[in-house]
Amino acid sequence: MTLTGDDTINGGAGRRIWLWLGLIAFLFAGGLGLAWQASSRDRARARDLLEQEVALVVRGRVQAVAGWLDLQRGVVEGLAGNPAVAVYALGSQDPGTGAGQAQYLDSLLQVTAARSGFAEPGVQPRANVSLPPSAGLAIVAPDGRPIARFGGALPDPRPLLATTVSATRVDPAASLGGRPALAILAPVAGPQGGDPVAVVYGVRPLDALAGRLEPENERFRTARMALVDAEGVVAGSRELPPMARLAEALRAPGQLVEAGGTLLLADAVPGTPWHVVRGIDAQEALAPIESQARSRLMALVSLVSFATAMVLLAWRHGASRRAARAAAEARATAARETALRQFLQTIADRQPTLIAVVDAADRLEFSNAGLNRWLGVEADAPGTRLPDQLGDAGPALVRLLATARREGTADALLDLPAPGGLVRRHHADAVQLADGRTLLVAHDITELLAERARREAGMAALVATLTGLIDARDPGSRHHSGKVAQVAAGLGRALGLPGEQVETLRLSGQLMNLGKIMVPRAILTKAGPLDDIERAQVRAALAQSADILRGVPFEGPVAETVAGVEEVPPPSLSRVLRIANAFVSMVSPRAFRAPLADAAALAALREAADPEDGAIIDALERLLGQHAGRAALGL
Repeated sequence: MTLTGDDTINGGAGRRIWLWLGLIAFLFAGGLGLAWQASSRDRARARDLLEQEVALVVRGRVQAVAGWLDLQRGVVEGLAGNPAVAVYALGSQDPGTGAGQAQYLDSLLQVTAARSGFAEPGVQPRANVSLPPSAGLAIVAPDGRPIARFGGALPDPRPLLATTVSATRVDPAASLGGRPALAILAPVAGPQGGDPVAVVYGVRPLDALAGRLEPENERFRTARMALVDAEGVVAGSRELPPMARLAEALRAPGQLVEAGGTLLLADAVPGTPWHVVRGIDAQEALAPIESQARSRLMALVSLVSFATAMVLLAWRHGASRRAARAAAEARATAARETALRQFLQTIADRQPTLIAVVDAADRLEFSNAGLNRWLGVEADAPGTRLPDQLGDAGPALVRLLATARREGTADALLDLPAPGGLVRRHHADAVQLADGRTLLVAHDITELLAERARREAGMAALVATLTGLIDARDPGSRHHSGKVAQVAAGLGRALGLPGEQVETLRLSGQLMNLGKIMVPRAILTKAGPLDDIERAQVRAALAQSADILRGVPFEGPVAETVAGVEEVPPPSLSRVLRIANAFVSMVSPRAFRAPLADAAALAALREAADPEDGAIIDALERLLGQHAGRAALGL
């Protein structure tokens, strides 16, 4: 069977229809997913609100229980703080008056118990009748001996007395005939201070807490509230799930936990092993939330269905127009990108530097016209491994690129072979790009280095000329300037100063006596000691040296360093130069005295030194103590 042109057209239309059906199904499925997510978020938000509501109720009951505890503690501590209790407790131990004192205490306990609820109805305080354990108040001696009591037979307080010396003791795990109870012991201070003379002891069952656990307004029919500890329910409803299920809520206080069809939320009572737990039937609590979530889901599904249909109709209407507009925008974007690439290429080609971009294997991806001329090619040579084209400089370039990939940026000096067989020095910078490629820019600094060398040679010649002029004027101190320069530079290196500061010290040492050309030769060649006027002229020469040097363009602050020698206090470099000059002067012979020994010169320096000079003199002493130390310093 042979397919006709119409069959081919129909087949293409059928494929487009299936593509449309798939797109519609995808949009509808995506809308359903979003609707489900929105419904789930609503459900989670409603559950969070339910959790906050339940937590608020539980927190209120926790505060009620804590307030009840504070109230009971206040009753016992109020008795313990009553001065009459201390006096009568001591008096009850007197054989003559003890009975009367104890009777007063019994009456006080009876009134307090009746007012505070520490006594249970029907319990009579009979001293000679054995009563069942029940709530009550008692005053006992520190050794546990009873002094007064009202209420039933209280548990033996002696196990608790060991820790009731100077502070109230609350035992929330006490027991009255198997019923959970609260025991409180408060020490009674003596009238004169010192150790407690008695202990007020109160015990009451926790049944009284049941009323405080019930909220004023309860909107859930199945809600139950209880006070529990690690063993089980101590007060309140006993219709909660078993302790194994309650333990899940106790491990996550403040959070709703579903256990056995019941929603549970627990919160701890501060300072006690108790938790207030509220339980609500999960069906009753969650049914409104689920109903609302289903309604919201159905509404969103309907909205998604309508939106999908509208999108389909809108797309069919504007598909052709969008396609035409997209094609036009694509052509415009391509034209802009082409123009931008040409613009950037033109800028790069007009730079005097060599510019390249290489991949992770050092292969060229871009090169400007300058680099192309350098490599002897007419256009970009993508795929060419750049280090292989640079001869002896190739390994250095590989190291530079590796450093840039590791640290982000790197620079190095490279001797690159130029056309014609010449080698020119370049300063190369490499920058690692975000896409894994590396940008390389190399500047030709051959002429710059040559100019710098010429400038340094000229400066060296100038310094040598000026030094020779100084020595010619003062034959008695010939080579003094050179020795000062070597000692100052050596001190700078020993003190760890940067190279440019060491060079500043060397030049300053060579030129610090330049001002001597202004001193009469008769003074410089005088055989005997100088008088005050002559010494003043020589000292003034140092300031004149700085003035002469201020117009010379040194790399470092040479003139400032020379001028600073006479300042008080001198700058750090001037301080080093001053010590170097003084030391060389002392160990050099003069017409009117013999040279000093190194040890004597160091001792003289230390005697006249400032505190800041100590480290410099120590460094000088270390240099002199090294092998061939004097020769290394030019002495």
